[in-house]
Amino acid sequence: MIQVTIGQEGDTSCHTFTVPKDLLASDSEYFRGMFRHNFKEVNKGVVNMPDVHPATFQMYLEYLYSGKIFSKDIQGEIEGELEAKEYTDKARKGQDIDPEFEAHCKEKLALINAICLADYLQSDGFHNASIDILIEICEEKDDYFPDWAVVMIVDSCVPLLVRLAQDFIIHAGWGEWFTDRESLPDRCLQFFLQVVGETTELLSLTGRPFQPPWETDRCRYHRHGMD
Repeated sequence: MIQVTIGQEGDTSCHTFTVPKDLLASDSEYFRGMFRHNFKEVNKGVVNMPDVHPATFQMYLEYLYSGKIFSKDIQGEIEGELEAKEYTDKARKGQDIDPEFEAHCKEKLALINAICLADYLQSDGFHNASIDILIEICEEKDDYFPDWAVVMIVDSCVPLLVRLAQDFIIHAGWGEWFTDRESLPDRCLQFFLQVVGETTELLSLTGRPFQPPWETDRCRYHRHGMD
């Protein structure tokens, strides 16, 4: 067994999980390498991950034990995070947020956090399961990535997640994004330049984007033994 401390020390949300080492090593290349090379954390019996939200790691553990993603179950644990980070237009403007809309945003946030953790842990299964559900809930609501999600995804530097965001904008929300992009931070400029270039190329060929790639080849967003 090993203890995994998640969150900043002294923070009320900081939590320590006791997890079988074999379970972590069976899924995560990050933990597998740590245990194989006997890092100092292994000798101490404690791994610290201060930049991970405890609810996200709990989501990962539930995946390890059950093989399922319970993104809806942790919404209450990250309550207020959307508003605190000003991740929605409605929150920024002080408008009331519809409970169903808020729950949908929180589930997106939970899944984006999960995919970022999966990339850090080099967990193919957790990444693939989380990104599949993210695609499904976006399609179900016909609501893809608003500006707060794009900023978060660009900042994450997770290549497959960035690719999904690009495809969502090109194939689902490409019309409105060209007027909204100027309100986003400068660090998103390169992202949108690529989106504009790909969209222009598609429109020049067909007059409209092709069939969304997540409908024809979802594996393009999956990890496959990536380093």
